[in-house]
Amino acid sequence: PSALAAASVAASTVASAFSASVFSAAPDVDRAFGSVGSFFSPSLDPLLASGAFQANPPYDPPLVAAMGERMHALLASADARRDALTFIVIIPHWQDKPCWRALVQSCRCSA
Repeated sequence: PSALAAASVAASTVASAFSASVFSAAPDVDRAFGSVGSFFSPSLDPLLASGAFQANPPYDPPLVAAMGERMHALLASADARRDALTFIVIIPHWQDKPCWRALVQSCRCSA
């Protein structure tokens, strides 16, 4: 099975409108495609408290950096509660971008 199927991915996060997003970077635009709100909104923390999520953001370095910071905070909270939380992130191999290096060098990165 694919990595997404094996991880039992529940929803997409920070996705473009064409990837059936549930949490998005632009909820006002993505609402018509099923977005329940902004991935960055603290009001949606309970929905992101545990589970497995795919993130395939628009390839915009500042957005990817913000996404990484948000994921790190969510993962730290899940760890403190002893909840299982996984993000599968799909971005280009941007070795020259600080946002890519921050994700790859994170103590929470396992790939």
